[in-house]
Amino acid sequence: MASEIISAATESNEMGNWSSTLSEVQQSHSTMKIVAAVIYPSIILLGTVGNSIVILTVVRSVAMRTITNLFIANLAVSDLLMTFVSTPFTPIAFYMKGWKLPTALCHLLPMTMGTSVYVSTLTSTAIAVDRYLVIVHPFVSRMSELICGLIIASVWLFSILVTLPIGIYQEIKVDPVTKDANCEESWPDKGSQPIYTVITFVLQFVVPCFIISICYYRVSCVLRARCDLKIGTGQKSREREESDIRRKRRTNKMLIAMVVIFVLCWIPLHALWIIVDSVGGQIEESWHFHNAFIFCHMLAMSSAVYNPFLYAWLNNNFRQEFQAILQCRRKTQTQRIMNRSDVPNVEMTYLPTNTYRINTPRISFDVPPPKKASTHRLTIADGDGGVWHGPSVTDPVEAETQLGLLTNETEKPGL
Repeated sequence: MASEIISAATESNEMGNWSSTLSEVQQSHSTMKIVAAVIYPSIILLGTVGNSIVILTVVRSVAMRTITNLFIANLAVSDLLMTFVSTPFTPIAFYMKGWKLPTALCHLLPMTMGTSVYVSTLTSTAIAVDRYLVIVHPFVSRMSELICGLIIASVWLFSILVTLPIGIYQEIKVDPVTKDANCEESWPDKGSQPIYTVITFVLQFVVPCFIISICYYRVSCVLRARCDLKIGTGQKSREREESDIRRKRRTNKMLIAMVVIFVLCWIPLHALWIIVDSVGGQIEESWHFHNAFIFCHMLAMSSAVYNPFLYAWLNNNFRQEFQAILQCRRKTQTQRIMNRSDVPNVEMTYLPTNTYRINTPRISFDVPPPKKASTHRLTIADGDGGVWHGPSVTDPVEAETQLGLLTNETEKPGL
């Protein structure tokens, strides 16, 4: 009798523990669903708006179409692809009871996410190599837009080819007990999947991060050495050199921050899949795995959001272009960095009214003869309707001198 009471008490205790555990699981699962319902739409909204503005900025402004900015636009295209495909459909498929989405998405979703990651890491590597060549080897010919386009096309082709196995070996399987359909990887043999996972991790992260680290380390060393070196014979020459070095340092900080944030966002998800492949598929049935996957997936998808904010924060040209787009108006001349081609040659003509006129397609400037010491101001009209007011001058010769200095000190926008 005593043994029966003890046995009944034990069973009751076990049932109580099981009920408590089930309640905790349900509460945790519900909390994660609420978090996901807030985070995923935010990622989609911010990622779509931010990356669309980046692409529009590079497309609409000729001055912004530098080699680095073309690569950055390619990153934005990759992030948009991930935002439209992987971000909305993956959590929907994960939380639905069984696979209710079209069969094509079972093959497309994993492949799209893999392709996007490859494009991002390889493009970041191309940017690092380009910065290395420009700064460490300045006498080497700069990459042309044609070569840049070929590199971008090659990156996409390679990324699609190496992620094809993910799309091919996806299969919808029906559980014999619950009759639920599930989209799962189905490799020809069990040893192929962990090998492919390791190869993917090496190609997506280890090799690119190694190359990027070496390139930016050398770039930082060269910029530091140039800053310590007394370059230029005059004060203005020295100031221009220091300004150029500061600009390049800001650009490199932005690019390094992009790489670091990207790696931090994606490492947890890759580590999770490596653990799953090592331990076995049984872990995927655990509620701990469900919550861990959603958290890691949200973190990975959020990588598509940060880059536009980095550009606006660390790059003046991107920030000005963003402001012009968001304000839905043309930028004035004071918001632009003038190009050498913006100021044409100056022609001076003596007028019968005892004045000199400086005529160009954009400038009309009347001054008295040099012996009069009145003060005048250059006014340059922007082709888009903006106006730039130059320094005050006292004679035509000084006016031409000031205009020449303005032309020589201008710098092409972009990175």
